[in-house]
Parts: sequence; structure tokens; C-alpha cells
Amino acid sequence: MKKLYQNIENVHILGGVDQLKDLVQTMDVSLQNIADSTDRLTEYLLKFNSSNSGKRFDAIVNTTVRLRDGLFDDALALNDMQNQLVQYQNKIFRYEGIANSVSRPNPFLAQKRPISTETSQMQFHRGEMLQLIASSKHHSSSVLHPLKIISEKRYSAGQIWRDTQYRDFSSFVDDVIRNVQNALKEYDVFIRETEEKIKEMD
Repeated sequence: MKKLYQNIENVHILGGVDQLKDLVQTMDVSLQNIADSTDRLTEYLLKFNSSNSGKRFDAIVNTTVRLRDGLFDDALALNDMQNQLVQYQNKIFRYEGIANSVSRPNPFLAQKRPISTETSQMQFHRGEMLQLIASSKHHSSSVLHPLKIISEKRYSAGQIWRDTQYRDFSSFVDDVIRNVQNALKEYDVFIRETEEKIKEMD
């Protein structure tokens, strides 16, 4: 699992660790949503894997599978971090005698569905091409808002996180954002080329 920090109990946060905990929990939910959306798109793409072996389609499948696997690992790491922050905050609350203020960590709800070769038998005709375009567009639009939230909360964390561990965390978030944005660019090209093929069919 990726390391987003060195020692959670050594973080130096202006205003208290609870402020960082709130930011990371919000980022955690957003990243899980992106990971789950990417997994659903992967599952849909693989339904046509054996009936559509064009160069662009193969490239977009490979990109999506790699992104799915990477995001799942990233989401696990961020979810673990918010777990550690919640536990540390609750430890402080109990020490200070305010155990009634303890909070619960976010559950890990993102799914990584198993890839089945039996699903890759659907024919890839005009109707399926239109559905795939719609699914790709929906995925791209659905991840933009949570990606923006992750970027904004990372910036907010940088305003209160005062030790060098923030660099590891910020680098991790940079990688996540860059990987998703690069994939979105590939989806845009794939969508345009598929739309052109449909026009030629008409």
C-alpha cells in the first residue's frame, strides 16, 4: 500500500488534527467515487473486447484497466489514511475526556469487480457504439466534480499541514489527478473517432 505520510501522530496541523481529518475524509469519498465509476466503465468496455480489436479501442481498454487498478490501490491508501486520522483524533478526545466527540471512519465502498472472459462476447455494432460513447461521456463528466474536490481539499490541507510529510501526501494527490486527467484526454479522442466512424456508417 502506498505511503501518504511517515507517522500520523507526528503531523503538525494548525488548529488540530480534526481539521485535516475532515479534509481527508471528503477526499476519500471523492476518490472512491472516481474509482468505482472507472471500474464500471472498465466492466462495460470489456464486454466488447473480443468483438472489437481496433488499435484505438485496445488502447482505451488498456488505459482504463490500468487506471482502474491504480485508482483502487490509491483509494485504499487514502481510506487507510483517513482511518488513521480518525483513530488518532479519537485517541486525543479520549485523553482529553471528551469521548462523546469520537467519530467513525469512512467505510471502503469502492468495488473492483472481477474481470470475466465470458462477458467479452457482445457484438460491436452501431447501437453498441452509441452506448459506449454515452457511457464514456457519462464517466468523464461524473469524475470531474470529485476530481475538483480532491484538488481543492489538497490545497486546503496544504494551508494547515506544517511538516514535511505534506510533500508525500501532495505528491500522491498530484499522481492521482494527473493519471485521471490523462485518461480523460484519451477518452475524448476515442469518443471523437468513434463518432466519426458512426457518421461514415450513416
